[in-house]
This record gives sequence, structure tokens and C-alpha cells, in this order.
Amino acid sequence: MSIDFRETVNGHDFLRVFERICNSACLHPSHLDHLGKCVHEFLPLIQTITVVRSVTERIQNLLEQYHRFSRSMDEESPRKKRKVDNDSADNDVTKATTLAFSTAAIFTSVVLSSFSASSVPKESQPELETLLTSFSSKVVLHSLSRMVKGVSKTNRTSSWDDEVVMRGNLRLRYALSLGLERSPSITINVECPSKLTQRLFESIDKIMLPELQLEILRTLFQCAPVGQQPALLDVTLRILETDEPPEMINVLHMVIQRWFPLIDLHASKAQLERFVVLLVNIQTRSGENAMKILMNQALSSAEFWELSEVRIILLAFIEQSISDICNWTTATLHEKEVVHSVFNILSFIPTEYLSRTLRLSLVKRAILFDQTMTSMNDAGLLHTLRVCVSRSISSADLSDNLMGDLAVYLQRLHNAEVNVESFLQTTELIRLLLKNLFKSNDSKEIGQLIQHYSDGLQSSHFSPLNPWARSFEIVVELLMKGYPMKSFSNSVQDKFKELYDALHQSLLPSLVELMNKPSALKVTQARGLLEGWQRVLKLGRWLGITDIAVFGENIDQLFAFAKLSGDENAGSIVFGVLLEEFNFCAVNLQPQRFEIVVAAYVLLAKDRPVASLSSIDSSISSLCPTLSVDIFKHGMDFIVASLKCAKEEDSGALVHVLSILIQESPQNTFHMVQIFVTESINIFNDREIFTDKIRLPALRLLLQRCRDRPATLRLADISGIWLFIAKSCADAETHDPTTSAETFHCIVSITTTLVRLRRDLVLLTIPHLGVVLRYLIQSMRSPRLNLGPKQSAVVSRGLPPWINIQDPLSAEEAKALSRLLESLNTKSIIRKLTTSTAAPPKAESLAKPFSKHAAYVIKAYVKSLNDPLCAIPAVVRKELQPGLYALCGMMNDFGRDALMASATDAGEKAIVKALWREYEKQRYVGKG
Repeated sequence: MSIDFRETVNGHDFLRVFERICNSACLHPSHLDHLGKCVHEFLPLIQTITVVRSVTERIQNLLEQYHRFSRSMDEESPRKKRKVDNDSADNDVTKATTLAFSTAAIFTSVVLSSFSASSVPKESQPELETLLTSFSSKVVLHSLSRMVKGVSKTNRTSSWDDEVVMRGNLRLRYALSLGLERSPSITINVECPSKLTQRLFESIDKIMLPELQLEILRTLFQCAPVGQQPALLDVTLRILETDEPPEMINVLHMVIQRWFPLIDLHASKAQLERFVVLLVNIQTRSGENAMKILMNQALSSAEFWELSEVRIILLAFIEQSISDICNWTTATLHEKEVVHSVFNILSFIPTEYLSRTLRLSLVKRAILFDQTMTSMNDAGLLHTLRVCVSRSISSADLSDNLMGDLAVYLQRLHNAEVNVESFLQTTELIRLLLKNLFKSNDSKEIGQLIQHYSDGLQSSHFSPLNPWARSFEIVVELLMKGYPMKSFSNSVQDKFKELYDALHQSLLPSLVELMNKPSALKVTQARGLLEGWQRVLKLGRWLGITDIAVFGENIDQLFAFAKLSGDENAGSIVFGVLLEEFNFCAVNLQPQRFEIVVAAYVLLAKDRPVASLSSIDSSISSLCPTLSVDIFKHGMDFIVASLKCAKEEDSGALVHVLSILIQESPQNTFHMVQIFVTESINIFNDREIFTDKIRLPALRLLLQRCRDRPATLRLADISGIWLFIAKSCADAETHDPTTSAETFHCIVSITTTLVRLRRDLVLLTIPHLGVVLRYLIQSMRSPRLNLGPKQSAVVSRGLPPWINIQDPLSAEEAKALSRLLESLNTKSIIRKLTTSTAAPPKAESLAKPFSKHAAYVIKAYVKSLNDPLCAIPAVVRKELQPGLYALCGMMNDFGRDALMASATDAGEKAIVKALWREYEKQRYVGKG
């Protein structure tokens, strides 16, 4: 190891050079971590001793050179007062040697802490142990003892050169100790003698170099005896309390990352209290500085909260700090800062560590602070308070203890000004409070809250800016999902009916006016009105009211205007009203209205991605179980008939709504759903648009059916599924602009599910499974580099339409395919409909039945790998290996010989031989 500097070190330039070295890219922690990983993973075994000897000899030579030029290292006489330097050349060499040693020590530390001595041959381990023992005792500890002895016996501070060299020695000693943890097979004495430990402790106040101070603390934490730990903790706390942030952050980082458990074990109560105050003070600092980020990382660590002593003191301090303030408006600035810090810390604490009493006290105090805050300058604290209240309420039932405060607090949350940052958190808090209020079933509080909603909603006609309108949706949603009307008292039911009547009378005139003169602009402007009407209809359905007037065709006309306006939100809102009115229309009109619902959904969904339809899909999902059998059958007939002749742009939405109806089918429709699934699969195979353009929605439907309802599948369904997958994976002349990895994963997931859960049906269609696997293997090909247009076109024509030649499948897809091939060997139980008296099915695999077809799948891999125009990248081949080995394990010797005989040229034979050789290497033969 050689360190050379391109600039001369003279005068005071050494400080500038030292700073540039420490801040260089080579010494960046990420680079050093990468170097350590490379040493650990790639250092050859036969070169380990050579490398260790090289770096240790380099360190020893630099130390000897430093001793030779530095008069401060004279071991035989005490340190003398320096004379005027008449020999600047020697001084420059000393500075250069110091810098070289500092840099070399850093790289050597990485090597010594990263290599594994256990991987060295046993006959060479004694030599390595002797080499490291000699380096530790005769070089590092010996040099360190001499220099620390000189510092501790003098009253003045040490020189800069001495401190840099001492820092390097301490770092080397610590690296050797880390290396021992990695290599328990060798023994090296790296412990500091008791005298050295004592002298390090005595010299820590005389040190001027912050980096050396850090290394001394690290060494003392590791080597100091138990009796000296309290004094060491006092020194550490004093440094953290008095030092400036640049020096303090390094010490704090070391303590957080390594020595928290030691502090928890040996610190006294007074020391822990000082430490907790330090944490709170760090949280009070404004902005996202480095210390605050470091502290937040510690608070986010599970290890920190497992430290029982620190946790007890911290929770006691939190309780005391909050209880001291009774009124936020009269609190001092310091008290407000402490409260802000405390609640910031509380947002990290796992709620399981908070007792019920403390949790209730914190919630009540946070609500009190929230209600008394009037300045928007406290917006950050307000957000933190509401986060803490939400976490505490969601983790435990506190409704019985919070009664008397919830209704007032909810009114405060609705009326207070809310910034964008805390809007979502405030909404979630309102949801939790309403849930606790409804769960408590306190008639007085619920009645008071209903009155607040009645007053707040009627005053603004569901304006989007009205906070009561935003949260009324939460009220209706909670009531519909978990709180039947009969669970409330008669007085509360009457209050809800009064609320419904008031809102109905308030909104109806405006709706009638909108229906009489509709337009695209008016529909867009009336979104709040329509959204409020939808919630009123839901509330009426929850109350069991049946005589609600519906607008029928007028709503259809509004939907047309909403689509014409191009406002997706307006279209979704009108569609929600359309769904709600379906529940109140006459029975004889429901078939026609359901067709309109399906048509409106197709118009709404055909130009939008699936992810943006979640709210609409959830509305239809909640409607489907309530349908009668006749209406459900009529709707399915309408959708299936539409699929037979629908255009390409409508087919995807039709398939999506079909999957929702099949998944959320009403009771007593089992056989009906089976028939519609079979008919849908046949339509997918008959129409080319489903294999060319609309394959992904169809695959999603098939995957949903195979994964969620495997017992309902029949043999006709399995054959149709194999045929559809084969058509989707077949060669194509035209391809999509981008590769669809989701299509590949859907196909693999469908196949895996059938192999694992419906082995009885797959057994009857084994050849089809082989065809699908061959297609999947061939889809892993990618073109070779620098192909011409004609050659690229030849490769492209051999790939499915959903794979673009410029974007081949990756190793992630190869891993999924490999798991599919391995699942052929996995024993599983069939999921099918049986009687209660039938014998339990036996767990088996497809290995034996598929053994006759495994050779054809391997043949597809061999041909793909031997194609002169194609290649399978190394990372893809690596991921495919476990699956290919599973196929090789199914085959017998005759199958292997037949596979070899089927090879058409020497290249294919070489690939088969190499594959089988690798398989034989990894196969367990039962001799170990």
C-alpha cells in the first residue's frame, strides 16, 4: 500500500491537505463500505496472508519513519521544550509521513476488519495468527502506549502530529477487534492494558483533535472496566452537552449506533435523566439538521425501545413535562418547545410501551392543547398532536374515558383552519373519533354531534370547502359498514331521521332546478350538490326508507353531460348517484336500470387506468351481493352478450365489471357463475381482440378465478385457459410499444395456481401444460447486440405480441418462472368440492406425470440458448437454474439420452452436457 501526495506539505498547508484528504471521495463511508464488502467476498484465500502482511508492513514502515523524524517520540527521555525549527525539511517530511500514515491506517482498518480468517486454510491459520498478534502487540499497542504515556505525564497538550498518529493506532486496534468477531478460529490479544486504559481516560481532556477524542471514547467504551463506566458516561454526557454540533454529532452517532445498550446497563438514574434531557433538547432544534435526523433514526429503531431503563426514564419525563402545563395560552416559549419535542418523540414510540393510564392522559392533554391553540404558527405542533391522538386512539379503546370531550373536539376539528399538510391527518382523526363515538353509543353526545352536522351542512349546501361536508361521508360510511340502525337508541334514530329530512328538503329544490336545465358547466359546478345527494340517499337506505323519489332518466342525462364536460370527478359522482338510485327504483324497472349502470360504468372506465377506479369498483362490489338472483342473471347475460360483439375500447371495461360481478356474486348463484365463467373463457378464445389487445383484463379475470375460487373450476375451464394462454404467448408479427411484465406474471401465477391447487384437472391436460411452459421459456430470449433490421425482425417474430424486442424480460420474471418449474415437484392438496364423507385428499406432486414432458421444456431452453440471433443473459440463466434443475430431476437416464440424441448440432449437445454437469454438481446424493 503506497500513499503519495501530489502537492508539497509545508508551513501550515498540512491542515488544508488533511482536510482535503478527510473529505475526499476515496474516504467516503460508502466507498469504504464497498471496499470492505469486496475484501470480504472477493479476496482469494491464497492471497489473504499476503495482503495482510503487505498492509501491516506498510503501517509498520510508516510508524518507524515517523519515529525517526519526530523528536516527540523519544522513549528514553521526557518530552522537552521545542526549540526553533531550523530544519524545515525534516518537519515537512514528518507532516507528510503523518498524513500518509493517517490515510493508510484508514484503508488498513477496512482490510483488517473485513477479511475472514475462517476461510483461510487451517494449515495457514497459525501463520496468520502470529502475524496479526505481532502487529497488534509490537506495533499498534506499543506505539500507542508510548505516545499516550507522553501525553498523560505532561500538563500541556500534545502536538497535532502525535494526535493524528494516535488516532490511526486506535482505529487499527478497533479494526483488529472487529476482525476477531468475524474470525473466531484465531486468537489475538487486542485488549488495552489497564494502564493504557487509565492514561487514555486521563488524557481525553488534553486532546485538541475531535477525531482522536472520538476514537478514545470508542476504545474506552469497549475496553474500560465496569467500575470505570459511570465516569466514562459522565465524560461522554459532558461532551454532548458542551461541544458544538460538528464535534457533537460524531460522538452522538457513535453512541446511537453502537453503545446504547451499554448506557442502559451501566448508567445511573441521574445520568439517564441527563441523557433524556439531551434527546429532548435535540428535538427542539428547528429545521432538519443532521443531529435531528440522527435522533429520529434512533427513535425509529426497535432496539432503542427495548432498552428498559432508558424507556422508563423517558416516559416519566414525558408525563412530567406534559402535566406541568395546564393552559397553552399561558405557557412560556420554553415550555411550548419542550411540549413540541415531547410529542415529536411520542410520534415514534410504539404504543404498546405506553400504559393505558399514560395513553389516556396524553390523549386528553393533546386534545386540551389542540382546543386552546389559536395561532397558525403552531401548525407543525398541531399536526404532531393529531398524529399522536390518532395513534393512541387507534391502538386501544378509549371511548369510555373520552366521553364528554369528543363532540366538542369534533366541532373544533371541523371549524378550525386546516393547512394542506395536516388535512389528511385531521380527516383520519375525525374518522377515529367518530368510530369511538358510535361505539360508545352515548345518546347525548351523538345527538349533539348530529345537530352540529345538520347546522353545518344546511348552511352551505355541501360546498367542497365545507369541512362538515367532507366528514359527512365518513359518518355515512361508518354507519353503513358497522353500525346498524337498530344498534342505536330510539332517540338517536329519531335524530338521524330528522337529519335526513332536513338534508332532503334542503337539497331537493336545487336538484330539481338542475334537472330542468342541465348543462355540462352546471354539472361540473354542482359536484358538491350531487355528492351530498348521494350521501343523503345512502343515509336513507341505512334508515330503511323506501319511498324516496328518484330522477331516473334525468340522472342519465346528467351523466351524459358529465362525460361531455371531460371532468372525471363529476362523472364518478353522477355514477355514484346512479348506483344509489338503483336501490330505490321499482322492481320492474331494475333490469333496465342495471343495464344502464353497466353501460355507464363502461363509458366511465374505458379511458381510465384500473388504479383510478378503486372507489367506483368498491361501490359496485357493495351493490352486487344485494342483487336478486334474477337481476344478477340478467346483468350477466347482458355483459356476456355485449362481450361477443363489443368494440376493442369497450371490451376491457366489460371484462373488468364482469370480474367484479363474478367475485361479489349474490347467494345461490354458484352454478350460474360457473356457466358464465365457462362462456366468458370461450369468448376470449373465439375473439382475436382478447389475445391481441385486451389480453391483460382477461388474464386478470382468470387469475382472480383460479386464485380465489379454484374449487369452482371445471375441466372445460382448464382446457380453455390453456388455449387462451397459448394464444397469448404465440409468435406474433406486430408487438406492443412496451413489454408488459404484468402479462407474464399473470400467466405464471395462473399456471402455478392450477399446478398447486387443481392437480386433478391438470393431470388430464399435461400436454397443454408442457406447451405453455415451452412458450414461457422461449419468451425469456433477447436479441444479440448489433443485429440488423432484418435479423431483429426475425427475432421479434418469434416473441409474443406483449414483448417488445427493445425491452426483453428481466431476471425478476426468470425468478418467477423458475418458481413455477419448481412447483411441479411440490406436493400439494387438491382444492375441489367434495362431500363431508369423502376421504381427505392426498398430497402429491406432478413430478412423475410430467417427467415424460420435461425433456421438451428443456429442449426449448437449449434451442433458445443456441439460437445464433438470440441470447439469454447470464442473470436470467442464473435465476432459471433452480427450475431447470427441477426438470432434470424428473427425468431418468433414458430421457436424458433421448434429449442428447435430439440435439441437432454440437452447440445444443454442449449446452445439454453443461446443464447436466451443473445439475449433477448441486444434486444431493445422500452421502453427507
